Amino acid sequence: KKPPAIEEDPYAADMKKVAELIFTPPCDIGTFVERVGASQVSSSPTLTTAQFMTALKKASAAPLNVKDAAELCDSVIQVMGKGSTMIKVEDLHGVLSMRFGGGGHGGSIIEVVKAKMLKRAGSDGLRAVGRVMKMMDDDGSRTLT
Repeated sequence: KKPPAIEEDPYAADMKKVAELIFTPPCDIGTFVERVGASQVSSSPTLTTAQFMTALKKASAAPLNVKDAAELCDSVIQVMGKGSTMIKVEDLHGVLSMRFGGGGHGGSIIEVVKAKMLKRAGSDGLRAVGRVMKMMDDDGSRTLT
């Protein structure tokens, strides 16, 4: 008997295009939030489909028409398994990281702090920064290394 055929991902080509436009080279969450133009103040940045399509068009070196941007946007929504018109930036970053690698924290301490602040900060932002700094102080010396 032949082994069952592996079903090909119908969204693979579109997700590769999205990654080339806004993720390549693999970037950390802070850089990704900047690339897609999401609010860096929100603890869980989201984009409407219209905002996401605009980000794709801006990132494209060659003109990207509305139809193509809409198709890419629809593919992203299908892959993420959401029937919503909102795209969670952190979830999209996770999907692209899993599919195309990388995307962890940047090498510098500033990148790590910025990513954690974006993830945790909200209406309680200053306290969140203090908590993050305490967690990052591994040896209790009150310095970050």
